[in-house]
Amino acid sequence: MVEAVTGQRLLGRPLALLAVAALLLVGTSVGTSGAEPADVPLTQRGMAAIALDYLPSDYSHVGASYLDRSKPVGFRGADFRYHADGEDDGDLLAVEAWPTSKPQDCDGQARCVSLGDDDGDPVFLNWAVVEPEEDPGLVAVWVNHPGVTMLALYAGPDITRDPRTMDLPISVETMRALVTDDRLRLMTTQEVVDAGKAVPRWRGGQPDPYSYQRLPQTDLGQAYALPVAWGSLGRWADARRSPLRHRFGPDAVGGRVVHVRGWAMDPTTIDALAARRAPDFLRRPCRGDRFAGHCVRTGPRQRPIHFLWRPAHGARPGVVWVTQRRDRVTVALRLVGGPVPEGRKAAMRASGFHGWLRFAIRDRGLGLVTDKRVLDKAAKGAINAS
Repeated sequence: MVEAVTGQRLLGRPLALLAVAALLLVGTSVGTSGAEPADVPLTQRGMAAIALDYLPSDYSHVGASYLDRSKPVGFRGADFRYHADGEDDGDLLAVEAWPTSKPQDCDGQARCVSLGDDDGDPVFLNWAVVEPEEDPGLVAVWVNHPGVTMLALYAGPDITRDPRTMDLPISVETMRALVTDDRLRLMTTQEVVDAGKAVPRWRGGQPDPYSYQRLPQTDLGQAYALPVAWGSLGRWADARRSPLRHRFGPDAVGGRVVHVRGWAMDPTTIDALAARRAPDFLRRPCRGDRFAGHCVRTGPRQRPIHFLWRPAHGARPGVVWVTQRRDRVTVALRLVGGPVPEGRKAAMRASGFHGWLRFAIRDRGLGLVTDKRVLDKAAKGAINAS
């Protein structure tokens, strides 16, 4: 069966609570010019406009498919929901596209057949049957064009046998016609994109298909990595280059940000740093004198996390370091602000280590490379924007 763009298999994933519904097949039309060049990136709304040439128009709503780092770079999709009632999501018809160098076929997959080809490009059908009171089953049709897969997935009605022999509201033939439409490519026409802007009952925006592309990190990007990943913790301010960056060597990146509100140590100044080679005092932090008695090794065995703290003393604020060595890069967070207690458990609690720091240090937004979305946020400069 086709590998799902979430990194899991498309068929067999739980889809309980999807309603069985009869749909009225009424198409709409994008229109084609015939001569217009296909030189515009396909949008999610453009995909929806193409799909409405084939799908029922009585859908409850349509929106961009969920996008996260498990999806291939360049993935885009549109999800149609039918007969959603606020409690039940309703039936789903998803149309998706993603670049691939390893096209999927039926090799080793149950309930999978070839549907021939589309101008030489192979088309396949895969389905999963109903599991009573658990999963209604689903149907997937996809075509492997050179370097890209186009897929339609349908879930809702109980799939009891080969869907080609069933009277489904959205047929296998309809799904095949959709995924093999010449306009449904990663590069399409301006006409398709413009038609997408008029698709009714659209929910949400249009996620950047390249949001999770890995790019070289910058100092400001390093400052924004924490607000992007952990912005729900409160308010952030004053993102800039870290003045500690030089301690980590010429290849280092370092950003500084102030966490204004969210946990006991507020306000907290946080330096986020990464380099191939850590400063001497962080290479074997629990063996040196600088943090003697105030260093704990925790986390995964192959990628341990070190928690180091210097208790507050008089007017001198406490300091917390959290570090991890991963992918031959040392990533470090330094927190200054508020009282840091003497005891290990109290220091961890005050800094929020168990609540978020041990997860934050592992976030892939921090490091010498990062996700494009982090750099986009830094470029916009709206640190608390969603």
